[in-house]
Parts: sequence; structure tokens; C-alpha cells
Amino acid sequence: IGATSVSDNTVELSSFSRCGESQGGGIFVQGGGSATINRAVVRQNRVTASSAGGDAIAYSGGIADYGTLSLQDSTIEQNRVSATTAAASGTANPAAGGIGIVSPNKGTISNTSVTGNVVSATAPSGVAAASAGAIQTGETTLSNSLISDNRVTASSQTGSATVHGAGIEHRNGLLAIRNTAITNNTANATGPTREALGGGIWNDEFFPPPPNPQLILENTIVSDNALTASSGITIHGAGLFTTFPVTIRNSTIRHNEPDNCFGENC
Repeated sequence: IGATSVSDNTVELSSFSRCGESQGGGIFVQGGGSATINRAVVRQNRVTASSAGGDAIAYSGGIADYGTLSLQDSTIEQNRVSATTAAASGTANPAAGGIGIVSPNKGTISNTSVTGNVVSATAPSGVAAASAGAIQTGETTLSNSLISDNRVTASSQTGSATVHGAGIEHRNGLLAIRNTAITNNTANATGPTREALGGGIWNDEFFPPPPNPQLILENTIVSDNALTASSGITIHGAGLFTTFPVTIRNSTIRHNEPDNCFGENC
């Protein structure tokens, strides 16, 4: 795909049964396939899921990759992923506002801006768990790019609210970030309990690997990201949250609120 605009598409699912799932608002790369995308604009696409009786899962507003993705010289912006459940035992689980690279598949992203994407979860009496405002990934190389002004929110009145990775959520394998700015991403969790982790980057395992998540930051800045939450919610790592060692070379983590880094290497 080259010199292309993919915009204003909607994937919407409303379920009255146990669960609902929707994904791939702009571009969907099937398992076993590959996509090379150059000079594309993927903008203002939307993925929503709602369930009256169970879980609601929504994934990847811009690009959903289940194969191999090469993305260059492109703009991924203002895409939106949202999930809502009315079930008391249900989970609203939206993720990957801009790009979702499903492990164990691999991605290469360069000279690309991923900005202004939004992920939101609402579960009045259940679990609201939202993540990856810009990118959710496993093994990926990200270089010469901008990850900025993405937003993640989760809200629950009597259940729990969790937000991870307003900029990037990294789950396993090697993520190498070079010559990139991760700035002004924000996450908010509203509810009686749970957590807000990783305003710029969340680096942790999702399910027990292999492989463990590995993160390299080289010539990269992680700054001015923010986490906010209700008083009963744990907040850590507005710049970087990690439970595994990180290799940091000539990089800066600064001016994040309320803290810069939590976990290994911090």
C-alpha cells in the first residue's frame, strides 16, 4: 500500500450474549500474510464493542496486524477504540488505538507518527481494562518516529479500572526503539480499585512467555507523559513501567507525572 488514505471507517459490534469482539478499523492484516505500507494516512477510523451480558473486546483502531507488518513514512492518527459492558461480571477490554501487532508476529515501523488515538473502556459494575493508546506490540523495531498525544481511559463505578501504556504497551519479545519521541501521552483510571501503569511505555508480560519482553531505548526521549487515577488506584511509571531489565543508550526519561520510571533500571 503506498500513497493511500484510509479514513472514517467503522467496525461496530453490539452483543446481547456472553461476549462481543470487533477489530481492525482501518487495515486488517490476516494471519500468515504480510503488508508493506508506505506513505499512508490512516485516520479517524473507529472500532467499538458493547455487550449486555458478558465481555466486550475491541482491538486496533488503525491497523490490526496478525501477520508481518512493514510500515514506513506514514501517519496513524485520531483513531478510536472503545468497549462497554453492562454485565456485573463482564470485562470491557479495548486496546491498540493506532496499531496492534499480535504476538508472535513481527513489525517494523519507521518514519511514522502515531498521534491522537484514543482507547476507552466503560464497565459500570464490572472490569474496565484499557491499554495501548498508540501501539500494542510484541517483537517490533520502531525508529525515527513520533508517539504523541494518545489517550487511554477506563471507568467503573463499583468494579475495577485499569490502564496500561498510554503510548506503547509491549508484551513479549524484543522491542527496539531508536531515534523516537514518546511524548504527551495520557492515561486515566476512574474507579474504586486497580491500577494505572506506564504513561509512555508499559513493558511487562501479558501471559507467561517465552519470550520475555525485552526493551531497548536508543537515542529516544520519553517525556511529558501523565497518569491520573482515583484515590484507591495504584499509579506507577508515568514515563516507563517495566518489570524486566531495559537497555537504555543515550536516551532520556523526564518531565513525566507523577513519576518518570518504575521497576527494573529505575
